[in-house]
Amino acid sequence: MSKRRPIEWNPARRALLLSLGFGALSAVLAGYLLHRYEREVSGGERVLVLRAIKPIERGALLGDDALVTESVPASFVEARAVHAVDMPKVRGVRTASALEPQDTLLWTDLAVSQERRDLSALIQPGSRAVTIHAEVAGASAEGALIRPGDYVDVLANLAPSDGALGDKSNKLTSVLLLQRILVLAVGSITDPQAMRAALAQPNNNTLEGAPLTMSLKVEEAQLLALAQERGKLSVLLRQPDDARIIEAAPELPVSNLFDGAFRNELHRRRGVDPRPVRLTGTAVTP
Repeated sequence: MSKRRPIEWNPARRALLLSLGFGALSAVLAGYLLHRYEREVSGGERVLVLRAIKPIERGALLGDDALVTESVPASFVEARAVHAVDMPKVRGVRTASALEPQDTLLWTDLAVSQERRDLSALIQPGSRAVTIHAEVAGASAEGALIRPGDYVDVLANLAPSDGALGDKSNKLTSVLLLQRILVLAVGSITDPQAMRAALAQPNNNTLEGAPLTMSLKVEEAQLLALAQERGKLSVLLRQPDDARIIEAAPELPVSNLFDGAFRNELHRRRGVDPRPVRLTGTAVTP
């Protein structure tokens, strides 16, 4: 019985097979990277949202003849956008604001009457409506800053701990608690147009000290509840198109108030000349 001769791999054949293997691997890797790049450039995975296909007047009843489903990159979709799966929820609901063709339908565009939108209809799946009292949350007609549909950041000024919660800090600390949170209502007003009308009325103080109702995930609501027990909350109005989130935002102790170097560094970041000035009467001289 003859023995099988082992396969002899000459250098040329081995080099050819290795080249083919590396070439195939490179092609697969290049395809993956290209697909990933295209997704990032195009805005990521696509989602289905509802858009107007004709002018829709304020107070009009929404129907299938006024809306169309459109696929949009997820990163280009507002948090307030109504998704196609929610069409049964908005069919037959009145609009709180006018829409132009190609406008994306937002939850803040909906109303259960011509003057007031149903708050529960504005809450997105997986979120909760949470009401808080915070600095700048409500204001008089002359100074109202925050309105339904705005995005805010939430600051928590936390009082010294008695150690019961295991904190190491014994000083007042300011913490950037939550970022880019959607405001659903100011007081009982959920309609931006209704709020503008209320602010336009002379001597109207119904919004003074009004609470804010915000859309939060359950974990965010828990964090907010803990912060309310420990200190005072403040809200910061955001530019509506600014979706950037500050990662690892520092916790600032009260000692920073008296730290001149720290304040100068803040001025430098804003492009402000931190050099000292000399006050001479009403003039300011570098």
